[in-house]
Amino acid sequence: MKWESRALFFITFLLIAASSCLALAGHYYVSSDAGNDSNDGSEENPWLTLTHALDWIDANDPGSSSNAQIIHIAAGTYSPSTNGETFPLNMQSWVSLTGNTPDTTVLDAEGGLHVICCLDVSNLSIENLTLTGGNARGTESMDQAGGGIFSESSSLTITNNTTELCI
Repeated sequence: MKWESRALFFITFLLIAASSCLALAGHYYVSSDAGNDSNDGSEENPWLTLTHALDWIDANDPGSSSNAQIIHIAAGTYSPSTNGETFPLNMQSWVSLTGNTPDTTVLDAEGGLHVICCLDVSNLSIENLTLTGGNARGTESMDQAGGGIFSESSSLTITNNTTELCI
C-alpha cells in the first residue's frame, strides 16, 4: 500500500510539473456580425473590431512567451464600412490572428494603408484570412511596400491566407 501512495504522489507531481511548463494562451473572439466592443471578448460575447481587441490586449493582457494571445476571427467582412474596423491593424508580439477560412473571413482596408502592419514584433501568426484593399502608396518609405502585410524587423508565420487587390 505504501508504494501505491508514493506512485500516486509521483504521478500527480509529474502532471502538475508538466502542466506548469506549457505556455498558456489567452483566447479572445471577434465577430463583425454578433460582436460589440463593450463585450468581454469571450466566445459567447465577442468584440466587434480587431482594433479594439488589439488595443484591449495591449493594455490589459499583453502577450509574452508564457502568455501568448490568440484572436479568433469569426466569418464575416471586417472593414471601415461594415463594422467600423480601422486599418492598418498594428500587430503585437505574441498576439496571433486566426480566421475561420480565407473564403469566409475577409479583412478589407478599403484602400487604406496596409491591412496588417508588423513593425519590430515577433512570435505571432496570421492564418486563414483574406486580406484585401490594402494600399502601399504612402509618402513614408515604410508605406511604399506591403499593401496586404507590411513587415519590418519582425518574425511571423503566415499560413493559408489570400491577398487580393492590394496595391
